Amino acid sequence: MRALRALSLHQPWASLIAVEAKRIETRSWATNYRGWVAIHAATRWTEAERSFLSDPAFREPLAAHYQPDDGEANWLPLGAFIALARLAHMHSTNDKPLPAQGSAERKFGDYSRDRFMWVFDDVVPLDRPLSARGQQGLWRPTEAECAVFNEHIARRSEWPKDPGKISYWPQL
Repeated sequence: MRALRALSLHQPWASLIAVEAKRIETRSWATNYRGWVAIHAATRWTEAERSFLSDPAFREPLAAHYQPDDGEANWLPLGAFIALARLAHMHSTNDKPLPAQGSAERKFGDYSRDRFMWVFDDVVPLDRPLSARGQQGLWRPTEAECAVFNEHIARRSEWPKDPGKISYWPQL
C-alpha cells in the first residue's frame, strides 16, 4: 500500500465512517492527496460529542456494529485505527450539491460555505482496533502500522481487486 495517510477524527464520526454510515467528511481545508486513508479514532471524546448519540441517525448505525453500554459512555473505540477508506474525491461545499437537508449524511458534517467535502469509498473496518497515537491533519502511519494494514487487506476477500478503477460519488 503506497503512500498511505491517516486521519484522526473524534467519535462518533470516526466510527460512522468505519461502519459505512458516513461517506463524506467535512473539513475547513482541502488536500490534493487521493488514496488510502487509515481512519483513526482520537482519544478525546467530549460530553458534547457523546450527546450526538441521542439522535437515532448517529446511534442506530453504530449500535448495529458496536455493543452500546448505557452505563458507560466510552463504548466506541478511542485512540486507535479502526478502518481503512479510499479518499476518492474532494469538493468544495460552494460548488457541489450538498446532501439533502435532514439526511443522515447532512447531520454528520458541517456543510457551511467555504468548507470541503472529503468523499470516501471502499471503506473496510479493521478486524480489531489498532492502538495508536493520533495527530492533526493528514499524517503518515508508521511502517509497523502499515504492515498491519497490508496484512489485514490481504486477508479480506471482499476488498476491491483494482481499487484504482472505482469511482464513487454518493447519491445526495
